[in-house]
Amino acid sequence: MDSATDDLAVAISFLARDEVVARELHYLLSGLNVFFFPGKQEDLAGTDGLESMRQPFIDARLVVVLYRSPWGETNWTRVEQTAITDRCFNRGWRGLLFVQLDDTSPLPAWLPETHVRFALEQYGIEQLAGAVKSRVQDLGGHIEPPSALAKARIVQRDAALLSDVQRFFHDADWITSNIHPQIEAVLERTAQLAQEINRELGTSIIGIADRKHCILRDGRVSMNIGWRQGITNSVTEDAGLIAAQFNGLLFMPTEGMTTFIAPKRVGHTTYKPVLSLAREVRWQADDRTRQLLSPEDLAQDLVSRFHDLLGRADRGEVQFGFM
Repeated sequence: MDSATDDLAVAISFLARDEVVARELHYLLSGLNVFFFPGKQEDLAGTDGLESMRQPFIDARLVVVLYRSPWGETNWTRVEQTAITDRCFNRGWRGLLFVQLDDTSPLPAWLPETHVRFALEQYGIEQLAGAVKSRVQDLGGHIEPPSALAKARIVQRDAALLSDVQRFFHDADWITSNIHPQIEAVLERTAQLAQEINRELGTSIIGIADRKHCILRDGRVSMNIGWRQGITNSVTEDAGLIAAQFNGLLFMPTEGMTTFIAPKRVGHTTYKPVLSLAREVRWQADDRTRQLLSPEDLAQDLVSRFHDLLGRADRGEVQFGFM
């Protein structure tokens, strides 16, 4: 059991790709008995899998759905969604905390428009944990104060994470094998997303990626995305993926084109690599430091910010000029 509480307080439903978010939330819910499938696989051994996956979402005081498409369409989340909707239709919606992990996935038709939703991008994982605990208390649950042993485990966990960060982020081989390939994959995905949007909406965004460098542009503005690492064998506080916005056209060196007068930078975002509790490389934007971004989330965020730049240009908020 995860705590001294007698009843199941929280059941978390999520896609496999969002296990890191679920795991972070699980760690933060100290003092609660939480059903978290990756940590409970041994409890399901030898049972009817479908029923074992359904029952926690019926029994828990609070169900937390970490939602993004295609949640509810995969094998396991389809089973969990059925249990959750049955529960809500029979017992009401107070026992559901619906968390939106992005603002692009269409909400399920069964979710009432009046149901309060939690936007993780806006509030972050720690505030989500606080909201979960508050809702459990509202539903009659009791949160046990962390015992000395529980506090010691948290301190030990945090110390181990810090030790691994210091070790991994100053290991040239680890950086080359883990951070650099992820950067290249993210930028390739960023350019791919731009082309997918073009096909879907008939837009004309140019997206070109070349290893650790990517350009997004249309006929008016550009975003220059590149990895900065001053020390080859270390990822220090100065290292990061920089997404700089410009009020004119930029070109990749491979295009063989140049601008005679450099456009002016009109904004930028820095994404820092971090190590999650699951020891996976994740990313934090400098304006949303409480949120951990997966590689796919990072690519989506880059393209979304470029569209924000296009929106500013459409509204006349970007002054087209030069330095």
